[in-house]
Amino acid sequence: MRRLSRVALLCVLALVAGCGGALATPSGKVTLNGEPVADVSLTFLPAANPDAVASGVTGADGLYRLDFGTKRGLATGKCTVRITRYTLKNGKPLPGGEQGTALKNDDKKSVRITYVFEKDVTAGDATLDFELNEGKKE
Repeated sequence: MRRLSRVALLCVLALVAGCGGALATPSGKVTLNGEPVADVSLTFLPAANPDAVASGVTGADGLYRLDFGTKRGLATGKCTVRITRYTLKNGKPLPGGEQGTALKNDDKKSVRITYVFEKDVTAGDATLDFELNEGKKE
């Protein structure tokens, strides 16, 4: 009887350990005035688990896919999304490559703008698009 209880307990623990809840794998597009925005970074911070951050960068077409680190997805529910964009002081996009990377670190020549969104993230392959004008600037 005692052995049966231990086996049952181990089975329950194995089931609980395997059930981390539903996960989301959001992707989508970032735009400004309806136009795609390249080279912006996105950070998803789930309210349920702020340490389980997912991040990504947009391509030239404004599309992003997230990197979940060692996880298979993002926790579902309320999520703060921070989108960071760098521009030249005159508002024009940074050049690509090493020159653009160097300018990001030069506060005299570039501007860092962070937009904050609150989103409800649902399980599965959700599409979450962002129009930067709709975000709250920090």
